[in-house]
Amino acid sequence: MGVSSTNIDQSSDEKRSFSSKPMDFINQVLALRDKHSDLRILRVRASLSFSRLNGLIRLAIRQNVQELDVEVATNDYFNFPRSVISSETLRVFKLRSRSPGFRLPPPPVMKAGFRSLQSLSLSLVYLSSQPSLLDLFTDSSFPRLKKLSLDNCFGLKNLKDTTTTEILYEGKRSGHK
Repeated sequence: MGVSSTNIDQSSDEKRSFSSKPMDFINQVLALRDKHSDLRILRVRASLSFSRLNGLIRLAIRQNVQELDVEVATNDYFNFPRSVISSETLRVFKLRSRSPGFRLPPPPVMKAGFRSLQSLSLSLVYLSSQPSLLDLFTDSSFPRLKKLSLDNCFGLKNLKDTTTTEILYEGKRSGHK
């Protein structure tokens, strides 16, 4: 695990299995940081409950994290962390679920935030209750978004992009037309 004054990287050891033990250390480091000291990058790879994942992300957002890269395995589907949506400092957000996946909030909630986000990467998203993202990726919803990467979006039927965003779309099991 690498820790510096502006970066915390718990994902650097590729041989490490998914574990929640390093999370206690990361939570302590984040809690002890000076509130006026912004966090540039937080990378985490772990197996967590949704409540621990949400707590970690909220704590990072309070530290004004600019890049948040999370790869997580949970016991159940989880909801997209809403604290990410309202962040004014987050520029890059990557959320990769190992299993079983996560769900996005309703489009009106998604459209209300992300004012500073420049890059969004989502993997293993379940969209069964909202199969269309027709009006989500617009300049008004994501005014600064330059790069969008979607991987394994289950249930996605329609995607419309009305921005100048570069879209990377992967995932054979998505149902995207």
